[in-house]
Amino acid sequence: MAGYVINGPEIEIDGPPAVSDAASVVVASLPEGTRAWPPPGEAERLERYQRCRQLYRGEHEAVYVGKGKGRYTYDWTRPYVAVNLCGEITDLMVDRLFGEMPRITAGNREKGSNNAGLFQRLIKWLEEHVPGLGGELASPSASANSALATGDGAAQSAAPVDDWVDRLVTRSKLHSLMIRVATGASYRGDAALKVRWEEGRGVTITSVSPSYLFLETAADDTDTIIQATIGYIRWQGKQPYLFLEVHTPGQISYELYRLHGSSGSSRYSYNPVDDRMPLETFADLAKYPDNQITGVDDLLIIPIALGADDEAGAYGRSDYADIDPLQGELNNRVTQRAEVLDSYANPWMFGPKSIPDEQGNIKQGDRYIQLEQGEDKPGYLIWDSAQEAVSEEIQDLIQQIVLTAGLSPESFQLAAEGAAESGRALKLRQFRTASAVQMRQIVYGEALQQAVSVASKLAVVRGEEGATTLEPEDVLLVWQDSLPVDQFEMVQTAAIEVDSGLASRLTTIRRLHPEMTDAEIEEELARIDEDRAAAAPTPPAGGLGLGSFIKPIGGGAQPGQPASSAISNADRENVTAQANAQTTVGNPQAAG
Repeated sequence: MAGYVINGPEIEIDGPPAVSDAASVVVASLPEGTRAWPPPGEAERLERYQRCRQLYRGEHEAVYVGKGKGRYTYDWTRPYVAVNLCGEITDLMVDRLFGEMPRITAGNREKGSNNAGLFQRLIKWLEEHVPGLGGELASPSASANSALATGDGAAQSAAPVDDWVDRLVTRSKLHSLMIRVATGASYRGDAALKVRWEEGRGVTITSVSPSYLFLETAADDTDTIIQATIGYIRWQGKQPYLFLEVHTPGQISYELYRLHGSSGSSRYSYNPVDDRMPLETFADLAKYPDNQITGVDDLLIIPIALGADDEAGAYGRSDYADIDPLQGELNNRVTQRAEVLDSYANPWMFGPKSIPDEQGNIKQGDRYIQLEQGEDKPGYLIWDSAQEAVSEEIQDLIQQIVLTAGLSPESFQLAAEGAAESGRALKLRQFRTASAVQMRQIVYGEALQQAVSVASKLAVVRGEEGATTLEPEDVLLVWQDSLPVDQFEMVQTAAIEVDSGLASRLTTIRRLHPEMTDAEIEEELARIDEDRAAAAPTPPAGGLGLGSFIKPIGGGAQPGQPASSAISNADRENVTAQANAQTTVGNPQAAG
């Protein structure tokens, strides 16, 4: 069943495809049937990616200074000064989102295998789309088919589904992966996850750079991705080739085309018929078939679009979209201030003609200047540069950038310094940042749920131990806020909830220790009860709990004697009779 090996090529590529202004022009002169690469209409998106990548990495001079890049100029004999708030904003959002990895679990722990239904859907899909292959799948191995259809065999071993999810997270290195994905998504506005299978490793979740990803949506629904194409240029000597990995539901196609265009060009063309090349042209592509059947009715590519609206289509919006001009102005003012301070450090001088020597130099080694009678004193040519106003403008620009990005100044320690605050106070003061993080948690949460769901379906097809078909709604994520934990406040709140009857001890421990399972929590509660019982004071003799302040009735047992000898039967009858007599006195109804 080689057709089920979902193992697309993983190629290291030196950066995204170069894009120039000319690439945005629709190539009308191409012969009929010839296609342009990059596709028309994608150039603006790729240019934005490149610009925002430079902003994140602090390469601001390449963005804002130079012909066609911006109106800013500066003294080329000194360094350009950049205050990289764009990069700081991205790092803050990534820290708050994935500084602590959300816990991913299968929502239904008792969920049984759905292999039989999946197997039947797979056979039906193959019969409809690949004539003959469906029968081939159903016939060769009756025992294997029986195991797949009934849920027996390796795929139905004792490992629970949550254990499989944990293994998926671990072997995908999902925590570090999501940090990288979220970083790129912040400055680009776009990211993508990819589910793949690899021999010896199993099903994993990885990422795809949106610089090489081209999406096609349904004509009547821009939220529905019907095709995702990974495309990039490969070289063999001086000849460029276009490699395409085309994903549609249930299938992946691999295509290779010879391109026409020079190495210094950003525009290429190819004919889908005449320029089609065999995959064997590159040795590492020879092992892949032209078409692979995935057995999964979803795309193995999961796009992530941040900041998108209902008119944005399949792509998102960079976190830098609104703050780009403010970042350029901030760099400009800081650079200008540095230039002024440089001129103050080495200013122009004025004075009488007798001070310089014959070569026009001033002797400064002896630190003494002799003036002739009537000569003016020398001095420095300086002026009032209003540095306070410049500093205020710079601070104002920083505030405007943070606010325009939709974040709280307190997240960047721009608010007035004061005493140490509790975790609750920190959260309340950073409510704008918290809102921005929550909006992104929704987007990333849906993408992670879809990725785990698709991975589970592919794992079931591949027969992975413990794998069970999960739908996105079956996958639960528990997010953290990545703020400093105020443990004292958390325990205090939990104690109040338990004492007031608003929460059980099990619920509060689960909240304080999300890493613990229910069984571990039950064991911990049992140990707590044992410790309380052991620490409780032993009741004094007589069993009345009042110690030596009350003597036992009828000369009962002294402290240290058995409690059973404290009160005799006769004494008990005496006490009962006296109590009844007191109850009768003053109570006519009882007396009658």
